[in-house]
Amino acid sequence: MEINNNNDILRKVCILNRHGSRAPSANAYKYFSSNPLVKLQWIRRSDNSLITESITSVGKEQTEEIGRTYKNWFSENGRYKNLKITDPKDIKWRSSVSNRVLQSAKYIFQEF
Repeated sequence: MEINNNNDILRKVCILNRHGSRAPSANAYKYFSSNPLVKLQWIRRSDNSLITESITSVGKEQTEEIGRTYKNWFSENGRYKNLKITDPKDIKWRSSVSNRVLQSAKYIFQEF
């Protein structure tokens, strides 16, 4: 993608990000489950069992905010305010296949 704005050309943007807050792994569950406020954030199945390593409601909010921040910086108030991404093929990401990472990417790009 090339954007020409006042003789500046934006050719590529690389964003490095970790996943948002998540529920603990099955092994760490016992240790973290002693805090009831933290436990409330964890996503559960209909039978009330924990979905381990999934993004929490806080993690969802964190990653959505990251997406909004990038969008604002690039398009609304940023130097490249005329930036328009019209083809989804222009956006690419690489990640592990971990559910928490894929969830985080989804929430970031939903807001971007």
